[in-house]
Amino acid sequence: MTNQQALARVYRNRQKKNCFAYRLIATGTIEKNSFQQQSHKQSLSSYVVDSAEDVERHFSLDSLRKLFQ
Repeated sequence: MTNQQALARVYRNRQKKNCFAYRLIATGTIEKNSFQQQSHKQSLSSYVVDSAEDVERHFSLDSLRKLFQ
C-alpha cells in the first residue's frame, strides 16, 4: 500500500477532527528507499500531469527535445 492510499484511508467523510499520519522511517532501510522513490515519482508526476503548471518552467525546450529524439 502506498502512502497516498494510507492517508486516504485515515480520513472519513464528514469528519470534524484533524487527521495526522506519522511516518517512521529509519536510515538505510528498504522503507526509506521506497519512500524516496514514491516521493520522487509523485513530484515528477505532478510536473508532467498538472496542466496548470508551465512545463517550460521545469524543463528547458532543449532538454524536452533531447528526451523525445
